[in-house]
Amino acid sequence: MRLGLRKFGQPLPSRVKSGIFFLAVVSLACFGLLMIRLWSLQVIRGEEFHQRSENNRISIQVIPSPRGLILDRKGEVLATSRPAFHLALLPYAVPDLPGTLELLGPRVGLDMEETRARLERANAFKPVVIRHDIPREAVAYLEEHRLQFPGVLLQVEPLRNYPAKVQPAHVLGYVGEVNEAEIRQKDRSYRLGDFIGRQGLERDFEDFLRGVPGRRWVEVDAFGREQRVLKEQPYGPGKNLILTLDASLQEKAESLLGDTVGTIIAVDPRNGEVLAMASQPRFDPNAFAGGISVNAWKELTSDALHPLEDRATRGQYPPGSVFKIAVAAAALQEGAIKEDEELFCPGHLVFGGRTYRDWRPEGHGWVNIHQALVESCDVFFWKVGLRLGIDAIARHARAFGLGDSTGLRDQGEKEGIVPSPEWKLENIGEPWYPGETLSASIGQGYTVVTPIQMAVLISAIANEGTLYEPRLVLQVEEPDGRVIQTFGPKMRGRLPIQPQYIDMIRRGLRGVVNEERGTGSLARIQNIQVAGKTGTAQVIRLRKRHDQKEQETRPRELRDHGWFVAFAPYENATIAVVVLGEHGGLAGGRYAPLAREVIAHHLNMSREEPGSEPASDGEGGHP
Repeated sequence: MRLGLRKFGQPLPSRVKSGIFFLAVVSLACFGLLMIRLWSLQVIRGEEFHQRSENNRISIQVIPSPRGLILDRKGEVLATSRPAFHLALLPYAVPDLPGTLELLGPRVGLDMEETRARLERANAFKPVVIRHDIPREAVAYLEEHRLQFPGVLLQVEPLRNYPAKVQPAHVLGYVGEVNEAEIRQKDRSYRLGDFIGRQGLERDFEDFLRGVPGRRWVEVDAFGREQRVLKEQPYGPGKNLILTLDASLQEKAESLLGDTVGTIIAVDPRNGEVLAMASQPRFDPNAFAGGISVNAWKELTSDALHPLEDRATRGQYPPGSVFKIAVAAAALQEGAIKEDEELFCPGHLVFGGRTYRDWRPEGHGWVNIHQALVESCDVFFWKVGLRLGIDAIARHARAFGLGDSTGLRDQGEKEGIVPSPEWKLENIGEPWYPGETLSASIGQGYTVVTPIQMAVLISAIANEGTLYEPRLVLQVEEPDGRVIQTFGPKMRGRLPIQPQYIDMIRRGLRGVVNEERGTGSLARIQNIQVAGKTGTAQVIRLRKRHDQKEQETRPRELRDHGWFVAFAPYENATIAVVVLGEHGGLAGGRYAPLAREVIAHHLNMSREEPGSEPASDGEGGHP
C-alpha cells in the first residue's frame, strides 16, 4: 500500500477539518467552564472564602464578664456566678449538621426545634451557643470524642447562680438570653448567647451588674479548634449590689408563708429600708440562669396561681378594715368626729333602703374612735364616712400614698385605685352614689391597694407621721469593696394630720393587739408592745359576713383576702410588717401570728441578749 504526502496548498480533507473543529469547540468549552468557576470562586464566593481563610488563622473570642454579686445587708450572698460549660457550633465547620445534632441531642438535652431555628438565624462563621450549662458527663463525652465532632465547641463561661436557701426571687428577678431585637434596640455590645436582666433588681441594675466583656485573639484551625492564644484583653467584672434585705428575716418570712398564697413585707419605718419582702407562690430564678425551656416557661406562665407575679408590689386588693386607719385620720383632722364622741352601733346600718350589717351581728354598742379602731366597728366608720364624704376620704387616702407608686425603684409597681366621683365618671361612665361612700369607708368597693403601699401607710403611723419611699438597695460597690453609689433615705413628706390625732390612732392600734376586745390579740408578744390593725376584704358579698363555712365552700377566687399590719416596739418602732393572705377565706386576725413571728425574729436578732418568746393567746379571727 502506498502512502503519499499532501502537497502544500492542497485542501484538507473534510474528515480532518471536522476533527480539528471538534477539538477547538471542546477546548473552548473547557476554558469557558474554567473561567466561570474562577468567577464563582473569586467574585461570587470570594468573601466567603476570604472569611474562611481568616477563620483558619485568627478568631476573636468574647470573654463574658461575671455579673456582680447581690448581697444582703450583712454580706450574705444572694446572687453570684459559677463556671459552666456551654455547647456551641461553628456551622460552616460541621460537615454533617443534621447528623451531628441527632447524635448530640439526647446527650445534652437539646430542644431540636429551637436549636434548628437558632442555627437558621446564625452567622455560619461565628460560634452559636445551642445549649447552656451542659451536664458534666456530656462534657467528658465530648472531650473524649472531640475529633469525631468537628465544628463542635465547648465554651466555659460564668453562669448566674442563686445559692441562698431561700431566694427572694421576686425581688432579685432573673436573667434571660438576649434576643436580636434587644441587641438592635438596646445595646449592640451584647451578642447572641449573652444574658441580660429580665425582672427585678437584675433588670433594674443591669448596667451595674453586667460588667465589661473581655476579648481574646486566638489562632484556630479550619474546624474552629483553638491552636494558641495570640492576645488577651481581660474583662471587667460587674459591680456588687448591697441590699437592705436581711436574709435571715427573709427566710423567716418565706417559711411562715409556707403554701399560703400572699405576701409578707417587713420595713424599717425610720428610713424605708425593706428588711424582707416575700411573695408566695414563688419561682426558682436558677431555672432561668441557663436559659429556660419553652415547656418550662409555658408551665410557669399558665399556672393559675401566677408564681411570676410579685404580690408585694403588683398585687392589688381591697384593703378592708386596714383602710380605717386613713379614714380615722381624715375624720379627726377634718372635724367629722370629736376625740371623745361616741356613736351607737346596733350591728347594722339602714341606708338608702338597704341594710348594711356589721361583722359583729350583736353590734358594738356605744363606741368612740379608739374603741372603733380596737374592735374594728364597721357601723362607726360608715357613719363617719358619710359625715366626711368621698372627696375628703380620697384626699386623705392619697396623703398616705395610696393610689400612687411608692417610688420603689422600677419594681413594676401597680398604683392601686383611690376612687372619687371624678374617677368613677372617667373610668366607668357613671355618677357616684352615696351608698358607695359606705363601702369606701371600710376599704371595700372600688378601692384597691398594694401591700407595699400598706407598708408605707403603717410605717407613717409608726414613725408619727413621716412617709418614706421604700428602698431595696443600700449601695453599689466595686468588687474590691469601694463604694461608688449609695441610696439614702428619701422622704415623701409628712401626713397632713395633727400630731395629737396621729397619737390617738397609734393608741388605738396598740389596743387592737393588747386590749381585751382587740381584733389582733394573736400578735401579742410578752414584754413588747405591738400595735396593729386587722382587715378582711370581701371579694363577693356573703349571706353572713365572715361566715367561715360559706368561705370554705366557695371557689378559691371568691374567698376573702385577709390583712394584718403592725409595728413594734410601740415606742421607737424599728419594724413595720404587712401580711396579706390572698383568697385564704380567713379573717385578718388569723394572720396576726405571722406578723408576731416576724417581729419577734427581728427583735431577737437586733438585741444582744435573746428575746422573749411570743405569748400564746387564744384564737383571734376578727376583721
